Amino acid sequence: MKKTLLVFAVLITALLALQSFRSAPQDDGELSPFVGTWDWEYNPELTHRFSIWIGERNDSLLFTMGGVFYSGSRIHMPDYGDDNNFLQLMRIKKTEGTLVKGKMCAAMSNAYFNIKRAKTYNDFSFELLNDTTMLFIHSDTLSFWPDTAVMRRRDYVNNIFSNECHYYMRLDK
Repeated sequence: MKKTLLVFAVLITALLALQSFRSAPQDDGELSPFVGTWDWEYNPELTHRFSIWIGERNDSLLFTMGGVFYSGSRIHMPDYGDDNNFLQLMRIKKTEGTLVKGKMCAAMSNAYFNIKRAKTYNDFSFELLNDTTMLFIHSDTLSFWPDTAVMRRRDYVNNIFSNECHYYMRLDK
């Protein structure tokens, strides 16, 4: 009788332990401080505005951008895949620190019909100044993106990206 009671108590304890483990939140590690949605801070006349959406998957940060420029005469919003998630515009390997660098196709910020620029890739960098402020910098004078912008964090959500990549995404990284 004592053995049966002991086995029963051990089984109940094991079941409770398994249940609590299963329902406990799993620690997948911290998200990169770059993750989230970032909005351009400077916008005195509301003629330009743009945002950057950043997600994290495995060892990479995934980026897309979109905005309204020149009072709406130039609109560039992010593209979506067949699964209705953001298309990857840039993929940058996660690194330690507050600075990440990548390349984006000039065709994303210029006229798509400009064949000479279609395969030109410009350097971009994203530097965290603190947990709510990021600096967006690119090395070329593109048609409508600002060359430097102070971005403010809208949220700290791991944006979901499609497995599909944008047609102009640089795939050698």
